[in-house]
Amino acid sequence: MATALRCTTTKVSYIENAERPIVLGISTRCCCRSTTCPRIAGPSTSSRRELTTKGWWESYDADTVPDWFSLYVGLEQGCAQIRLYQAQLVPGLLQTEDYAEAIVRRGIAEPTTEQVACEWHFAWHGRKCCARETSPLRLWAC
Repeated sequence: MATALRCTTTKVSYIENAERPIVLGISTRCCCRSTTCPRIAGPSTSSRRELTTKGWWESYDADTVPDWFSLYVGLEQGCAQIRLYQAQLVPGLLQTEDYAEAIVRRGIAEPTTEQVACEWHFAWHGRKCCARETSPLRLWAC
């Protein structure tokens, strides 16, 4: 595959493991190499900019969004729909400000006002996926 894409096997490995963004030339060669229709290849190469743009959640510190959780936030933001069942808590995307604050206060021993505000802002920002103009998230919760 590396030969066909005119790059090294190391570069292919980095791209496959999402350690490096895919560059336009390799993206185009990859689409041409596969049986991808040119009408599909165009949008995939034009959305390369989106692949290299950091998500809004990546600006939060590791206390608010640990590295392991960042993946889940990214997946949630990219989803078309989420179906979930949560018996003990109201799902995060449906929590009110008071409810979310109570959860934060329960989860952190003596949280500061700043910690509570940061956690709430993070949760509020995550809900924007439900109100986005193109392809809003469809959420089924019980």
